[in-house]
Amino acid sequence: MKSKMIFLIFVFSACFMLVNYGNKTSAESFITDINKIAEMVKGQKGSIDEWSLYARESIDIHSMTGWEKEIKTLKKQFPLMEWFIDQKSGIATGIVEHKDYVETIKLMSTPRKNSTISYLLYEIKGHSWNSSFAKKIDQILPEKLDVLYREKPTIFSCIKGEFNDKIENVLLKEKEQLLHEFQAKEIEALKEKDFYSVSAFSPLFTESIPTKNKKMNLQIGLRKNGLGAKTTFVIGTPIITIEY
Repeated sequence: MKSKMIFLIFVFSACFMLVNYGNKTSAESFITDINKIAEMVKGQKGSIDEWSLYARESIDIHSMTGWEKEIKTLKKQFPLMEWFIDQKSGIATGIVEHKDYVETIKLMSTPRKNSTISYLLYEIKGHSWNSSFAKKIDQILPEKLDVLYREKPTIFSCIKGEFNDKIENVLLKEKEQLLHEFQAKEIEALKEKDFYSVSAFSPLFTESIPTKNKKMNLQIGLRKNGLGAKTTFVIGTPIITIEY
């Protein structure tokens, strides 16, 4: 229970930074960053169970009429998506499932005193990742970002999987090995016997998030479920966007 609560705090902290991060990167760096994570996982003999590429940009919507107009435009641009509209929560969601991946678009609007804060989010996620599939995504992503966003959106990449280790104290060793592979310096961490959550900075990635005293652009979550069990990992840049 304590481990679960610590991880939830870690996730909520990451989500807060996700909402407040700026809009300066490119589709090219997006693919490059997730490939770096995937290659590192492969080099450590890990398996990938899930991956996610996520983009976000704030947009100007000042009324319900403007919100509905934006939804109408999105439906026209992406007719193959199934759309779910919730006016009460201010969230419109479009989803389309392909053979190897799922695409989701969300338009979210939240009232704030005398204004409205709105975000347009795009996510593409799947379960398998390799070099040939990376090329496919590299062709899909720029076109979608050009249609959806007026400027360069905030983008995030994240991979979830397992390391098949069966020795004690493996989490500490794996944490140190991952930081070494990413040439990363640990900034802060939450630690327990069977759980590690680490925020760090690596020169290998293109973007970073400002913290109180330092920049960070890498988050690693490691969990082991008993002696002899596999280690579940989640690695994200600049932050984790997949829960586990």
